[in-house]
Amino acid sequence: KLTVLLCLCLQFWKTNCDDGVACNNLEVIANLNDPKGKHVCTTCTDEQEAANFSSTRTVPTNTVFTKDITEVTMDNGMCTGHAQKTFSCNRTRTTYNCTNCGKCTPVWIGYKDKKDKKNKAHLREVKDCEDPACNKPPGELFYEEGYCCQRKSVGEFEYNLIESNVQTEDWNCLNGCVYEQMGYSGSRFCFSQGSKTVKCLDNPEE
Repeated sequence: KLTVLLCLCLQFWKTNCDDGVACNNLEVIANLNDPKGKHVCTTCTDEQEAANFSSTRTVPTNTVFTKDITEVTMDNGMCTGHAQKTFSCNRTRTTYNCTNCGKCTPVWIGYKDKKDKKNKAHLREVKDCEDPACNKPPGELFYEEGYCCQRKSVGEFEYNLIESNVQTEDWNCLNGCVYEQMGYSGSRFCFSQGSKTVKCLDNPEE
């Protein structure tokens, strides 16, 4: 199983986001509930509709909530929403297969995207699912949020990002991130599930 360290998530935010945006900020909530976004589909009533909603994404998994998410509690900069009907979708070579999780509770944080300067939401955790197999700690949501490390190591080798939105389904890769191995100009790699330790090296001083 792919080892994804929690520090990867922290490095992602330091590289790509500005801290200090409240998770209950109105722009953050609007971004979280964007019907053209990642996770909220108010018209999804079954597994097939959740799969159709997820089909525009290239990440290996996608969590779909069926109601607009509103804040219930806020703690340490993270907001927890109401438990609601949720689908967990896993990508195959050509489509998503979705499972009805029953009710799950979403947890998210707010951030300012350094690229477009907009306040956005990042799904941090999915917890307390009626189907425990659908629970997703922060480490698992790292790839679901679709971030590509600019530089990463896999085992003993290091790689630099070349492209970030490539159709890699034919190679059963986790996402659309394509890398060049350091020391091998012109090489191209994408990554699937494996046993080697993965580290994000965007902030090598950390």
